[in-house]
Amino acid sequence: MNTRSGPDIFGFTDYRGFLLAVYEARKEADPSFSYARFATRAGYKTPAAMHMICTGRDDRHISEAAARRLADWMELGEEERRHFNAMIGLARAKTDGQKQKIIDRMQAFRRFRDAVKVQDLRLLYFSRWFYTVIREMAMHPDFVNDSKWISRHIRFRVDVGQVEGAVERLVELGVLKRESGRLVDAMTSGLLAVGHKASGVAEASKLVYRGWYKEMLHRAAEALDIVPVEERHSNSLTIRMSAEQFEAVKPLINGLIEEVNDIIASDYDKGKPNNGEVYRLDVLLFPLTKIHDKEGA
Repeated sequence: MNTRSGPDIFGFTDYRGFLLAVYEARKEADPSFSYARFATRAGYKTPAAMHMICTGRDDRHISEAAARRLADWMELGEEERRHFNAMIGLARAKTDGQKQKIIDRMQAFRRFRDAVKVQDLRLLYFSRWFYTVIREMAMHPDFVNDSKWISRHIRFRVDVGQVEGAVERLVELGVLKRESGRLVDAMTSGLLAVGHKASGVAEASKLVYRGWYKEMLHRAAEALDIVPVEERHSNSLTIRMSAEQFEAVKPLINGLIEEVNDIIASDYDKGKPNNGEVYRLDVLLFPLTKIHDKEGA
């Protein structure tokens, strides 16, 4: 079987989802194809083995030997095999750090990046915390399209090589574009909202976004030490809150973020120049206790 007539392996980060798509494509082409035949191709003696693996009804993962047999049967090329093995490694990884490293390796393949752009650009855009910063900097009237200049003007450490890689990636993604030697914003409305629940990379996108958010929180902690107090503002509250009160407070927080964004957007719509710094605003509400946790009773 040649995967070129089936699903694009680079459109997936979940190997189970990919194998399920392979099965469905093969079944459509050959109605007699069954999970039992699929299991035989993988070298399993139990007919239901591949059904359990594809549907996630078994916590066990596909064996290395079965993965090799299926790769041969699907006639995967070298890059495709490496991506297939990376997906299996991602499923086996225990920590977010391990998973992020594997996703980084996946992003080295141009075919993966091209496929992901169509499904969920956020997986690529939020893969480094400073991508969003550089994109905002590029819209500044005093911005200089020079990697050394950009590196010097980010308060937190981002070296010149990282900046160069970031600019190339942002241009490739269509977030920025080059015009007459300048970098200009190319972000279109909805560009980051193309992800959907059926995406083959949905879970990986959530992981990447969570990692990006953690990195931003690290910058917040560092800001307490390196940003002068007159250039930052903070406020906090530690208080008991019921579940009903929690639900009532959430829309207030969302409304605050929207109001801040409206203030900035209003000046932009009026044509007022914005030569301000790039800021980060986070409002994080979370429990410090687990009094009603039955396991902790």
